[in-house]
Amino acid sequence: MKKILPLLLFPVFSLAQTAFNSGFNDGYKGGYCYDKGLNCQKPIPPIAPVPNVNEKSTSYYDGYNRGFAEGLNKAKESETAKYKTSSGEFIEDKMYNPYQNINNVIELAMLLKESKGVAISHLEDGNYQAVANICYAGLKVSPKDSEFMLLLAQAYRNSDNLEQALKWYKKAYQYRRGDNNLKELIKSLEK
Repeated sequence: MKKILPLLLFPVFSLAQTAFNSGFNDGYKGGYCYDKGLNCQKPIPPIAPVPNVNEKSTSYYDGYNRGFAEGLNKAKESETAKYKTSSGEFIEDKMYNPYQNINNVIELAMLLKESKGVAISHLEDGNYQAVANICYAGLKVSPKDSEFMLLLAQAYRNSDNLEQALKWYKKAYQYRRGDNNLKELIKSLEK
């Protein structure tokens, strides 16, 4: 008989806890959506707390009242957190100073132009490795720069590496579709 008594009482205790929990869950959703209209998205309630001394574990309404109060508080917390603003503070940065960015862009363009001039002088001197180094560095900064591609192609052509020269001429032609001279040069190298 002693073994049967706990088994008989287990469903009673689990139902008692379920009534408070069900009330808490419903109350939490109701409190959260109180005075928010029909479009309120009901949240998933947290785990129901243990009933207080003045609350009954078998009472749905005690759980509902407790859940309603907690849901209402949570809604107020989330509303104040949504619209909480901080004081504005200016940060001196290139992103916020467009004139400094323009100066950087102009300076970069000037450096790229200057490096092309240096590459041309190395090409005339026959220093093809230096031309390749400059062109590859320039293409890392400006990957669609057809002038670097043409200089690189010419350096490969002068060093008798026609396969690489043709590759770079074709890449340059992708950005210079109207250049008939380049088109004819590619055709002659393909033969």
